[in-house]
Amino acid sequence: MYYLSIIQGAIAIMPIYLLDENVNKPDAIITRCAVLGIKVIRVHQIGLNDTEDAVIFRYALEQGYVVVTGNIRDFRPEQQRWLAAGHPFPGAIYLSSTHYRNIEAIIRQIITVEQQYQMTDLREWWV
Repeated sequence: MYYLSIIQGAIAIMPIYLLDENVNKPDAIITRCAVLGIKVIRVHQIGLNDTEDAVIFRYALEQGYVVVTGNIRDFRPEQQRWLAAGHPFPGAIYLSSTHYRNIEAIIRQIITVEQQYQMTDLREWWV
C-alpha cells in the first residue's frame, strides 16, 4: 500500500517529484517518467545527498516539489508540523517499506498522483 499526501492548489503547475535517497534505481524512474512527460529529480542532482530529512523537506517545500520517499517516519512529522502552521504543502508519496525498491510500483504511484493532482482537494489518501 502506498500513502499519498497531496493538497490541491499548493502549486499552480503540475508537480515535480523529488526522489529521496532511499528510493531504489532513481535514474530508471527518472528516465521512464520523462518519457511520459513527468519531471522527476533526485536529491543527488540538487546537492542534497547525505542531508538531514528536515532540510530536504524544507527545500522541497520551497521549490514546490512532491517528495517521494520510503521514510514516512521522518518526513510525516515534518509534514504535520508544516500543515498545522497553515502552510501550503505540494505533497508527498510515502512508499511502504515493502515497495520503496519496486520501480514499477513507484512509477505507477507517480502516474496516479499526476493524474489526480488537480482533481482532488483531499490532503491525504491511500491507494
